[in-house]
Amino acid sequence: MVVSKELASRFIEQFKNFLLFVYERHIEKSNEHDLLEKLVLARNYYVENKSILDAYVKTTNNELDIEMIESIKTLRTGTWVYLRDTTKYSIFVNPDIPQSFAVLGLTDRIRSIFGTSGIVMKAGIVNIGKVYVCDGLISDLVQLGKNYKTEFNEIHKQNKENGTFFKQCNA
Repeated sequence: MVVSKELASRFIEQFKNFLLFVYERHIEKSNEHDLLEKLVLARNYYVENKSILDAYVKTTNNELDIEMIESIKTLRTGTWVYLRDTTKYSIFVNPDIPQSFAVLGLTDRIRSIFGTSGIVMKAGIVNIGKVYVCDGLISDLVQLGKNYKTEFNEIHKQNKENGTFFKQCNA
């Protein structure tokens, strides 16, 4: 339920380099931020300013992994409900619009990160190849109670019936 180590390493390296580029050039440094905070702040800035990726590609002296740059372009962030795991993927439900996604982890299964399912969180999802992958920058966690989990299971069931459960990307 994770991508290959090689693919994860490539994505993490390129995404981290890009987000640190964004942080250094566009984020006010009035407070000390640890690495995770820097990356999340930069990701949030990027979501609102997508053209910054083109500037990064044009100005970076780092070697670019074009396949991973293309994956970064697909980033969608927001609040997600990590509903549960299957044997092949984790189910993420979008609480705002009727969509669910089959999501893989980068280096760890999603459940391994939290120790449980039924979590509301802020995170990003990218397309890597033909699969959806959590970007690994997770914040604002809240555990759902039994009734909410039941409600989101029903939403996911409806998404499956309506064709808005996405297992593979159209890459």
